[in-house]
Amino acid sequence: MTPAPSTPGGCPDGRRLAAAGEAPYPGRERRPRGLGRGAHVADLLRFPEGFLWGPATSAHQVEGGNTRNDWWAWEQAPGHVQGGDTSRVACDFWNRAEEDFRLARDLGTGAFRLSIEWSRVEPEDGVFDDEALARYRRMLLAMRDLGLEPMVCLFHFTLPEWVARRGGFETDFGVERFLRFCERGATA
Repeated sequence: MTPAPSTPGGCPDGRRLAAAGEAPYPGRERRPRGLGRGAHVADLLRFPEGFLWGPATSAHQVEGGNTRNDWWAWEQAPGHVQGGDTSRVACDFWNRAEEDFRLARDLGTGAFRLSIEWSRVEPEDGVFDDEALARYRRMLLAMRDLGLEPMVCLFHFTLPEWVARRGGFETDFGVERFLRFCERGATA
């Protein structure tokens, strides 16, 4: 997980600076209008009972091995990604997801959002990978076993190359294939 960015005083949320009477963010007042002395912005944030907190991931960015989508093809072109890095292994979430689920639980979160990589599930038009669907199912069950509410995203900005080549969502072909993918994924 990425650490919170530091403010000028090295304190992630600026509380130490605010306590010392300094402005935690250059050019801003010490506290938002409407907050009394000693109050913090967090005091304004109230979420409804049952609100689910948890991490969110994007399959292409974390799983690794997703080499059949439009973003994989894009990142292969020289100069598109600084240093020539690719998502080949990414965070290896595909093989290590359960570790991340345990970390999320240990942090006290109640949910975990992941996306299902369409190009992994349907690498070719009409050819579904039942092993990939089974792996996603095991991930969702592992979340439940740990007390995390699974949140599933079926589209997180990547298209299978075979869909992108035919115009993606700007065509009936892309929309029809996506509906088929959703139906297959929901019943797996």
